[in-house]
Amino acid sequence: MTTRAAFPYGLLPAGPTRLAEVDDVLAQMLAQIVLVRPGERVNRPDFGSPLHDLVFDPSSEAVTAAFAALVQSAIRQWGGTTIDVLAVDIKPAGERAEVHVTYCDARTRTAHRIVLPYYGETA
Repeated sequence: MTTRAAFPYGLLPAGPTRLAEVDDVLAQMLAQIVLVRPGERVNRPDFGSPLHDLVFDPSSEAVTAAFAALVQSAIRQWGGTTIDVLAVDIKPAGERAEVHVTYCDARTRTAHRIVLPYYGETA
């Protein structure tokens, strides 16, 4: 199976770059797309999703549904032809939120689900 550099980038104790299997690379790619704020990357300022703009009102399904649609749009834009996003749900969980992403690996046509914790702004 093919390997690529892992996210976050790191080195193994012997010195080479830490690698990840292709299946893990897709989950890591989703984490980067969802959790990176637009403007955070200097050379690609439009990369990321607007999740950080979400001001949580746990009782507002309309707000979380709107942000889920925006996150899904960002995944479609930046995931390219490698990820077919099937669904995105944002669920408030106390002082954080969980971003549930159901996606299909376009290479193998296998469905996967990942839950990304989002803790909002930290002071």
